[in-house]
Amino acid sequence: MNFRKDIYERVKYIMKEQSEMKVDNMRSIIDKARTQYSEPVFNENFKVFAEDCGFVPKACVAYRPETKGKVEVTAKLMNRLKVYSGDITCFDDIRRIAADLNYEINSSVCQATGKKPFDLLELEKPFLIQTNLDILTGYFEDTVKRKVSSESMISYEGKKYSVPPEYIGKKVNISDTGSGFDITFNDHFIRHVYLEFIILFQISWRKTIGI
Repeated sequence: MNFRKDIYERVKYIMKEQSEMKVDNMRSIIDKARTQYSEPVFNENFKVFAEDCGFVPKACVAYRPETKGKVEVTAKLMNRLKVYSGDITCFDDIRRIAADLNYEINSSVCQATGKKPFDLLELEKPFLIQTNLDILTGYFEDTVKRKVSSESMISYEGKKYSVPPEYIGKKVNISDTGSGFDITFNDHFIRHVYLEFIILFQISWRKTIGI
């Protein structure tokens, strides 16, 4: 879901999409990874999403740095956020720092191309395809369902959250509120999770142990 949401947000920003996209062999979109001897098998949900966006997904060849590196190199840019950990006290700080870093990276000359990413984007825009945002909004529901495990936990966006044990085995609703999300069952409110508090706690914990 997060990967599709990232694509949607990028389309909203540029208002267009590329006709071909190179992706990693992540389990959320690929049932069988591409290798030197076999083609990838994309799951049906992502294939339909890609068709609605208008692009053709191209998976990296596993264990081949020539293609794998093109996908992974952008992940290294996120390491530059670590130096700002002492300046983060709230969500607004995260948004401001991310926006500043985004502008700094895209305004700097790339060693590989000798050009600024912002300049290359302007050159590429005429060749991008138009995407219907109204079609894509249907992929992102405000409410999702999660089944409560025997440990009285639910999984959401890669993390686990506790709920009262009386909901074990039942499916609860999760509604995004912007600052976090509400957990409900049959319109009965269970709890609210503040994502800002969780992120700030993780930052404080890392400072304490010196990460």
